[in-house]
Amino acid sequence: MLFWTKLLTIAHATTISVHPFLILYYIYHLHLDVFIIYLLSSCAILLKMPAAMVWIHIIDRHPSLHGVLTGLLTAIGVIGILIILSIPPTWTPFILPSAIISCILDGSFFQPLEVVIDSAIIKILGDYKILYAKERNWGKFTLAIVTLVIGYFLEGDHDFDTLMVVLLIGSVALFLLSLSTNVQAVDPALLVGRQHQPLLTTEVIYKPYHIFGEHLSHISEEDASMLQRMTTTHSKYTSIIDQYASFDLVRLPYPPASSASIVLMSSLKISRSHEEDAQEKRVARFMQISFLCLGIVRGMTQSVIYLFLYDKLKMPTYIIGAVGSMETLSSLLADRLLIHVTEHVTHLWIVTCSAYTLSLLSTVVYIYLTMDTTLTQVSVIILQLCQGLSFHMIWLLAINHVNSSLLTEDKRMMLKGYLSTVYSYVGYALGVIATGYLISSNHDYTLIYKYSLLFILSSAFLAWEWTFTF
Repeated sequence: MLFWTKLLTIAHATTISVHPFLILYYIYHLHLDVFIIYLLSSCAILLKMPAAMVWIHIIDRHPSLHGVLTGLLTAIGVIGILIILSIPPTWTPFILPSAIISCILDGSFFQPLEVVIDSAIIKILGDYKILYAKERNWGKFTLAIVTLVIGYFLEGDHDFDTLMVVLLIGSVALFLLSLSTNVQAVDPALLVGRQHQPLLTTEVIYKPYHIFGEHLSHISEEDASMLQRMTTTHSKYTSIIDQYASFDLVRLPYPPASSASIVLMSSLKISRSHEEDAQEKRVARFMQISFLCLGIVRGMTQSVIYLFLYDKLKMPTYIIGAVGSMETLSSLLADRLLIHVTEHVTHLWIVTCSAYTLSLLSTVVYIYLTMDTTLTQVSVIILQLCQGLSFHMIWLLAINHVNSSLLTEDKRMMLKGYLSTVYSYVGYALGVIATGYLISSNHDYTLIYKYSLLFILSSAFLAWEWTFTF
């Protein structure tokens, strides 16, 4: 068994579990203005992507520094959060400067840890990259559990000491693990039995013909000619894969939504054929705008959910913790559901339409939720699971389309990178800013969900270009 990757992702999940609860700390303990809080949060999100690229560049050019740099990022990033968690609410003149410093350190050092640890896991797995999702699932389960625990202990904890305790436990563990982890390909015997090794080599994972032992002689002359043109054109360029070792993350069939953007570090100029370019470019543009809209929806709904439940619905924090854990569990459920869908559903556009419909319905129901009752508590838990499931399924189905429609791996990787950028960073940050503005100007949470409906419909309309080509 391989334990280091599991321990890394568990420690990281424990550390980041405090993030969603900080919005309540800022407002109810430090009494900061809502719009300023959301503006700072969006800045941290936008800082994460370029910062992650810088750190990936360093660790890929100097692999021996991977563990040390991970520990350094952990220490500096956690200091930023501890600054704001330690400041007394009576120190009014220092609260905003401390929040700004915390935001900068968070976005530049702490949040990029997700990508840096993803890179470490993919490198440790070596030729067994197909096991990446299983290793990361340990972190997802941990995040769901710790979020639930934080919600339980925050009830009655008016000083938010629970956040500091959890942060210190997770960060110390992550710091020590980072310094003691040797980021290099592990002995295959630790991953699977030797009798299974031939089934998991890189050659098999990325060259499916080898699974069946087939040759390419059965391909038609037209297909062979197309392959020849692709090979001739592609050989003029340096492949993206050769530029950074961490780009193996983007080679995964379904890369993490927040890590795939690192591929945009590449300076590669991808060649485009004359006949296919117009259609490919059009579909890619529609996908990017569609996911920009979906990212805005996700930024609006996910950034407000804790405040909405606590401020408007007056729900206890243990219910808020349960709702927060649903976001993580919905990701695990989506991964499982995708396997079933791709194997048993012929027309995947039906699943995509269903996911958008689920997102619409759950958003509509949020608008009409009343004050805290048992039925409302159960409803918000189910709604968050449904909403998270819809977001993750749409992302996975779009990536599935990219995998099946683009012929060259470089093009697939670049499009995944663009989709990751507009969905997880630009769109999400815009949604966070919009949420802060709407709350501070109207204090009407229903407006957030009403505007979200418009962006969901826009995303669904733009998705038709790629949805119906399955």
